[in-house]
Amino acid sequence: MTSAGPVVLHFAAPPSIACAYGKALFTRRPALVPEGRSIPLIEAELDPQSLTRAQFDRFAAVAGGAPGHACPLTFPHVLAMPLHLAILTSPAFPVRVLGLVHIENEIMQTRWLQAGEPISVGARLEGYEDTPRGHEFMLKTDVSAAGEVVWRAASRFLARRPGKDGATASRPATVPEADPPSVATSSWHCDADIGRRYGWLSGDMNPIHLSDATAKLFGFDRAIAHGLWTLSRIAHELGSQLTGGAVRLSVRFRSPVQLPAWVMLHHWRSGPRTEFRLRGSDGERIHAEGVFEPP
Repeated sequence: MTSAGPVVLHFAAPPSIACAYGKALFTRRPALVPEGRSIPLIEAELDPQSLTRAQFDRFAAVAGGAPGHACPLTFPHVLAMPLHLAILTSPAFPVRVLGLVHIENEIMQTRWLQAGEPISVGARLEGYEDTPRGHEFMLKTDVSAAGEVVWRAASRFLARRPGKDGATASRPATVPEADPPSVATSSWHCDADIGRRYGWLSGDMNPIHLSDATAKLFGFDRAIAHGLWTLSRIAHELGSQLTGGAVRLSVRFRSPVQLPAWVMLHHWRSGPRTEFRLRGSDGERIHAEGVFEPP
């Protein structure tokens, strides 16, 4: 099988999210990559844009801010969202976008980005991994300032494989795991409408986040919180540990946060690292776990 050549998408201004969702809604695509089909390198790049304090404030009001009114750690994902959608709705990407599930994320940042700073954003995706749960895709993003990459992310998404009974395969039930004896704990409430609020803010209007009715169309009992909103709240809780803003944050999403819900963040030091688990209100179900550490 011969792979197609790279696909390069260039934009002077952020591409229309509304147009991307129009394609997603009205272009018929399968739930998984068709047998024998490859996915070439698909790249998207955006001409330099300037960050604004107003953008940071709007994001902080929904998902949490950063120390000193700097750019919140996960906010560059919002800037890159139009590029992500352009890639995922490109004719070179053969899978249905609506219903994709965010399962892992890693962010590497060398310093805090600041308001007024011009940045360039690029994203890329190539190929996929066939797993028992379905097909997994890795979407990578770079943000550069003054010619230097200062923020980098890799996001893994899952196109879930339909089960024999017409439901959709997911992770096995979470096995309770013990945290270390000494942990710090914080908690917050995930409102029933947070999927819609974060969706409007970020441009991620995946139906699995918007309402119970639309989530059920894709095999979920209830609407689930965005993985990036969940990660943003975790970063907000842990961000005070940063000094110059240099950090590596990695997370694996273990089970969806069904809305509404209370969640508890347990975190503890392990040398220079902070390890964490986000648990449900029962203290047993693990929604996410990861590491917050110097790069």
